[in-house]
Amino acid sequence: MKMLITILYFSSLFSFQALSAQQAPLPIQPLLDSLKLIIADEKIPGAMISIVTGDSILYTGGVGFAQVEDSISVTDQHLFRLGSISKTMTSLAIMRLVEQGKLSLKTAIMEIDPDLPIKNRWRDRSPILVEHLLEHTAGFDDMHFNAIYNTTDNKRPSCREMVDSHQKSLYARWEPGTYMSYANPGYVVAGHVIEKVSGKPFNQFIKEEVLDPIGMVSSGFYFKEPTEFPMAKGYDNEGGKFRAIDYPSIQGGPAGELCANAADMAEFLQFMLNRKMANGDRQLISASSFDRMESSMTTLAAKQGLPGGYGLAISNGWRWGYKTLGHNGGIDGFVSDYIYVPDANFAVAVSVNTGRRTRKILNAILKFYVDKPEVKRQEASIPPSFKEEYEGYYTYLNPRNQLFGFIEKMVTGVSLTVESDSILIKDLLGNDIDTWYHAGDKQFYTQQEGEPFAMLLDHNDTQAIWVDGGYAEKESKVIRWIKNILFALSLLSVIVYVIYGFFALLIQLLSKDKRISSERVMLWIGAISFVIMLAGFISSMESISDVAKPHVFSVLAFISSLIFFATTAIGFVLSMRKSSSGGAISKWYLRLTAVLMLGLAIFLLRQGIIGIRLWSY
Repeated sequence: MKMLITILYFSSLFSFQALSAQQAPLPIQPLLDSLKLIIADEKIPGAMISIVTGDSILYTGGVGFAQVEDSISVTDQHLFRLGSISKTMTSLAIMRLVEQGKLSLKTAIMEIDPDLPIKNRWRDRSPILVEHLLEHTAGFDDMHFNAIYNTTDNKRPSCREMVDSHQKSLYARWEPGTYMSYANPGYVVAGHVIEKVSGKPFNQFIKEEVLDPIGMVSSGFYFKEPTEFPMAKGYDNEGGKFRAIDYPSIQGGPAGELCANAADMAEFLQFMLNRKMANGDRQLISASSFDRMESSMTTLAAKQGLPGGYGLAISNGWRWGYKTLGHNGGIDGFVSDYIYVPDANFAVAVSVNTGRRTRKILNAILKFYVDKPEVKRQEASIPPSFKEEYEGYYTYLNPRNQLFGFIEKMVTGVSLTVESDSILIKDLLGNDIDTWYHAGDKQFYTQQEGEPFAMLLDHNDTQAIWVDGGYAEKESKVIRWIKNILFALSLLSVIVYVIYGFFALLIQLLSKDKRISSERVMLWIGAISFVIMLAGFISSMESISDVAKPHVFSVLAFISSLIFFATTAIGFVLSMRKSSSGGAISKWYLRLTAVLMLGLAIFLLRQGIIGIRLWSY
């Protein structure tokens, strides 16, 4: 049976041409059969699917189960949580205010509300603007653990109240309007802007001005699980078995709270393709506003001419030989994606009710309906000066989460080797990652795209690269290796000393002279504390919803981190005394360990790890 379905599927690929407005729609069943195989293989309970052209709704519905326990199949009326796809709707709401003359994308946020808890040391010359919020170029940190979920309110708080919960994220880590770093709190601030300027609650404004006019009659930003419409359940996959997830309320609101069904998403997709509502010629926003939403304008790369990028909650991509526009989203128990392809007159939205990627489903739908075109692009030779100027190693400097940014610096950097007609990209270990081809003006194609997605930059007298939103600056690869090796040696020294210290103390206790040197005891306690701290962190991160409240693991991580720092510092001082115990080799090993452990402790203190209270971070 499985072989028969596969044969039907592939035969359909070769039997039909790409859809246009004049062609008859393809029979959907072979595609649905193939999608059932995909979700079974990917262990996905169910998938919501919308497929449209500019003038036709080809399919709304789904495959699999909206509710596994009751064997309820996905229909086009089942709401799915769409996560960050919410941001596109919030951007549309902002653009409605722009169209109404009530707001400008160039308006400084602090002019709209001077009391906002936002820190920006570049405020005088580079204030944070509305468009910075929407392009993620304000420099904000992403959500901190204690500001992800709302477990206390029975009804939705205002966006201003949500802003207050995110104030630890609302600081410009770099000059606004330079780098991009995805930050949900920026869209919470955007929701407050909507409430402040419109004088209406966010939910009311976006329902009246965006969702209802588009035709998304069942969709909404639901703080609590909706009861007036059928709702799909989200699931974890544990050992091959699905476990239902409750509907947690989030502090994201405008950034991630949207629920929609397949019927509504079909209306939305046609709206994005046609740039107007399906029920008439009325435009929600102007063509120029659509153009602005679909292109980045505030990043360093955009200002130097790189096309596409992340616009106002619309991301440019490349799939199946076409430039695509859209957004994805993830929230507890759901992963979603929508793309529209103007050049193919085609759009699709997919949402699955578990934490699995939608890529295979999207690709299968594209392959079924759309012919893959031959990509035409003009490649330019690479000037010889690029080799001397840009060849080298680059470290990424725009982490999404600042707390773990030091890990990204250590492992995600890339080396550029300039050839006559291409640039070879390798990781820190020398493994091939990509090959870039010059499109002119220091812009590069990174895969088989027909549009460049990477760029060489000069910023603050430093060579830099920009690739798909990532910003990296040139540094010495040797120095990077030295830093990484020292960090690794510091970790190793701690682990080794846990074992060494145990046996050394045991031998000392069994000997006639039972005196135990204080420096050895301090360093051993420090090493044990580090292991406990690390275990506490890892255990705490297993459930983000539990991180936001004190529990045994997060408290252990907090206390043990302080003990690690204190005992390591004391052990270092004691080990450097001339009177420290042991033979020469033992003394020098002890001192080397003390130096490495203290270096690690100071490093972690600078990164904010020492003394961190995860429940209030």
